[in-house]
Amino acid sequence: MAVKNGGKALIDVISIPAEKCVERAYERGKEEGRLVPREYNINANINVPKNFHDIMSKYTGKNIEYKIVDNDVERGKKRY
Repeated sequence: MAVKNGGKALIDVISIPAEKCVERAYERGKEEGRLVPREYNINANINVPKNFHDIMSKYTGKNIEYKIVDNDVERGKKRY
């Protein structure tokens, strides 16, 4: 909607292998008592690249800023 109304869209894409996403969600669930269904994480991991590509294709030349973040790092560690 921002782009359609002359604004700027900011998109952050977080990248992590599906199996690590599921493992981390399970560990967080044990610690925090809130479980995210495994299917949700798998589907999100599959759909994000496609959705991102579709958005970028549809709005080529528009005022969109994006960053892709690789979240495949050891828990508690910083990439840089």
